[in-house]
Amino acid sequence: MAALDVRNANLLRNKIPNLVVPLGCSVDYLGLRYECMSIIPATINSLVYGSDLNDLLFKTDDPHASHMAEAIASALNLKPHFIRERATQKLKQTALPFSV
Repeated sequence: MAALDVRNANLLRNKIPNLVVPLGCSVDYLGLRYECMSIIPATINSLVYGSDLNDLLFKTDDPHASHMAEAIASALNLKPHFIRERATQKLKQTALPFSV
């Protein structure tokens, strides 16, 4: 599974202008596979798209982030869909999984 995350991040690297993908690699050591990813300084206050609260709230307010999410979805052939926030019961449209 670890190698899939790194491979998927590499699919997007240099494909979408202005998209920054965290550096990562997979390491096989003594029969175990580890995923190594650079740490990004994301907090609830810095998040501009997605949810880090188990879908209680889903942020889609930033137009630049929404445009980038649409570009990623287009590159991956993902269809837009609606999700329901658990806290407010509002429907929000997204093209990415709710836990981005």
